[in-house]
Amino acid sequence: MPNRTHAAILLAPTMVQNDSGATETTFKSIAHCWIALEFLNTREETHNEQIRSVTRYRVVMRPRGDVCVGWQLHWRGQVLRVVSVDGVSSPKHLLLEAESRGF
Repeated sequence: MPNRTHAAILLAPTMVQNDSGATETTFKSIAHCWIALEFLNTREETHNEQIRSVTRYRVVMRPRGDVCVGWQLHWRGQVLRVVSVDGVSSPKHLLLEAESRGF
């Protein structure tokens, strides 16, 4: 795991009602945090005849009991979606796997 840390913003999904009364998911900023990232892999997916690149990272941050799958990290202009959480293997760190999807 690299020793270099990066500033990121942690966001949680929240449900709100729009003007028409329908429920929408928005993301609320929870905390500014320091993270360390390790590149895992990149793969390509085809979606509606477009090729999409998906990059997966392992993210290490201070322990938080509220981080769940579906949360987001904003880092260097990218939106990383949390796809797995491991808070058990290390009591000093929270290990996340996050994906960045781009075209």
